[in-house]
Amino acid sequence: MNKKTSSNAAANMSAWYGIRSFAERAIAESPLRALDTLSIRLVDWIYSARSSPEPLYVQTIITKSKVASPATLHKCLSALLREGLIQAEVDAIDTRRKVITVTPKLVQAIQELDQKTKRWLQTHPKRS
Repeated sequence: MNKKTSSNAAANMSAWYGIRSFAERAIAESPLRALDTLSIRLVDWIYSARSSPEPLYVQTIITKSKVASPATLHKCLSALLREGLIQAEVDAIDTRRKVITVTPKLVQAIQELDQKTKRWLQTHPKRS
């Protein structure tokens, strides 16, 4: 690796660590702070899946999210319920199923993280 390539690699790593550091700080200051990494990944998946017109069932999360094993997903869902970030209601049509919905607390947390991210990006211009 020549000196220029080494310098670019160091700059890219610096950018990566800057982004990671920002994300960790932003999450630590949000309602997501009590969650572990897998639970945060599950939040991302659930939040993005909420735009579907179909109800989001626990079984759908387990089979389609690919975040973790079923047992771990149940543990993560329990943490999200405990923190008030999601709600689980028994399906009116099939009482064996639970429908998962995001709460206003989660929507607000994601919106705040989105705004913090936009401000951070404005103060940290893209490097070439």
